[in-house]
Amino acid sequence: MPLPNVSRRTALGMLGTGVFMAACSGPQLPQMDASDNATPVMTRASTGDRVADIMAAMSTTQKVEQLIMPSLRYASQGADGSMLGLTELPNEAADALARHGFGGILLYGENLQANEQALRLTDAIQVANAPDEAVGRVPLLIATDQEGGNVHRLGNGCFMCGNMALGANGNEGDVQQAAALMGSELAALGINCDLAPDVDVNSNPENPIIGVRAFSDDPELVARLQASFVQGLRNQGIVSCAKHYPGHGDTDTDSHTGLPKVDVTLDELMERELVPFRAAAMGGVDMVLCAHIQFPRIENTQYASKDGSRITLPASCSQKLVSEVLRGELAYEGVVMTDSLVMGAIADHFDPIDMGRMAFEAGVDMLLEPIDPAQSIPSYLEALDAYVSSLVSLVEAGTIPEQTIDMAVRRVLTMKFNRGILDCRSNLQTLDERITQAHATVGSADHHALEHQIALRSVTLVQNGNYALPVQEDDEVLVLVPYESQVASVTYASGLVGPRPSVKVLCYDTIDDSQFAKSYETALGTSSVVVLVSTMYGTSDLNGMAASFIDNVLEQCASNGIRSVVISSQLPYDIARFSHADAILACYYGSGMTGVPTAYDGETVGWAPNLIAALCVALGAASPTATLPVEISEEGFALFERGTGEQY
Repeated sequence: MPLPNVSRRTALGMLGTGVFMAACSGPQLPQMDASDNATPVMTRASTGDRVADIMAAMSTTQKVEQLIMPSLRYASQGADGSMLGLTELPNEAADALARHGFGGILLYGENLQANEQALRLTDAIQVANAPDEAVGRVPLLIATDQEGGNVHRLGNGCFMCGNMALGANGNEGDVQQAAALMGSELAALGINCDLAPDVDVNSNPENPIIGVRAFSDDPELVARLQASFVQGLRNQGIVSCAKHYPGHGDTDTDSHTGLPKVDVTLDELMERELVPFRAAAMGGVDMVLCAHIQFPRIENTQYASKDGSRITLPASCSQKLVSEVLRGELAYEGVVMTDSLVMGAIADHFDPIDMGRMAFEAGVDMLLEPIDPAQSIPSYLEALDAYVSSLVSLVEAGTIPEQTIDMAVRRVLTMKFNRGILDCRSNLQTLDERITQAHATVGSADHHALEHQIALRSVTLVQNGNYALPVQEDDEVLVLVPYESQVASVTYASGLVGPRPSVKVLCYDTIDDSQFAKSYETALGTSSVVVLVSTMYGTSDLNGMAASFIDNVLEQCASNGIRSVVISSQLPYDIARFSHADAILACYYGSGMTGVPTAYDGETVGWAPNLIAALCVALGAASPTATLPVEISEEGFALFERGTGEQY
């Protein structure tokens, strides 16, 4: 669909004069009312007629392109060999968008470094996609991964506390508010699609990639909270995407670097991993993202890998798991998209064109990031051109049935219609208005205040022996953190609490340093409470110097009558290791801050709220209300059951 009476050259020129298309997104200012539903009310007939009219004007090439979502992650290679993020749309990329009517564009944190910069980039991408000579063009999905917590992409937005913290919180209203907040910030920057929520069930504590990205290890809790998350995004007009179907929570391999295999039957999958996906399907989630995981007891079709071995097809190109289970058993009617096709699970084994063909034949609708962006822009765009041409040739030859492509395009266009994306060019605003609105929304003081309150309600008091917590006003508190960035979090939390109790913070990343040892011994000698922050990203962290240091400090505290508190700030499974502490708090996301914020001017760098919230709870500024969203076991025995949580 072309811009009326505006050529691509003229449209691009509008950016310099402050006039441009409205972003293809929902409301741009936060609408936190849970009753607000931005879903347009459409009849099936009106939807079908509109989509049919668009499809009638599309060529085979345009249909295939509508089913591809490449990324624009990198601009060039730096002198040290590292790739530099693309923050402005270069002419050759704009020309490529004019040539191809892609279904969407995926953006990363490298692309979204500041509000005005991100807004100009997303707008330039939508403009370039709409040359006036292109019949049958439709606006793009502009997508990113804003899960909250560990996975966030907006440099100046609210990171939020992440899914496992929200699982500990357990309040559906808070989950919906958190998602609506993130959705409003995405919308303000012209992003209309969030590859979230993560609805994996983190049943394997040694999972290397999901962990705190999951709400819980309880399928029913995940199912309940994902619905609230989806509704929060929907209230802001943002396309939602449940991932990683059929479940990445029981893997011991990261699909970014290898091809995971899960040895379960379909019945077992139905009882656990598929419970949240069934709920998401019934609730009308816009998209489902399909993972690159082998399930050999369900799909046993084999493929000749690049290395000559025979491998079973992963879920992302499995007809049984996509068409028979997701479409059939779970009755899902929305858009199915692959996970990124440049991940090691696929790139190491599959021919890219073969993978695209098999994914479409399996019932997948969209191919995510089919070409590796870690190369120069000219070579990347050349490879993208060749990829599109190859897929089109397969359709024209009948190798990929045209009916298969038509069904996929129809689902994608219907989704865009239902979220108002097809009509997002009807409103024009000035660039200054959009920038002002973005500054008022993204990372605003009100947003950070809400973020902090939700984070406070997500802190779990796992145990409180000797009434170690809350810290009293006359206590002398020593806080020991493993990373320098967490020092700022302690400073910020102390400022929120006030001058009492007295708080001193040391970073123990230089355990062997003589100056640290001297400072630590002096501080310990005057302390009545020691708070130790543990940051566990994997089981190997429990065998390192940091874990041994915490053990030693706990022993010293016990010997000297000092109350000890451990804050499990990332994966909560380290609680089993340090259960001999007087008190244990869990906050599920331990990242620190680049600096203590002094103002909220729309360009303030975001920060993780979890550790700050846990410190506020420890220092007595708030009472804990959350419970463990996962079971904490040791050698097969549950030390702390899911649902454990104490209060003051």
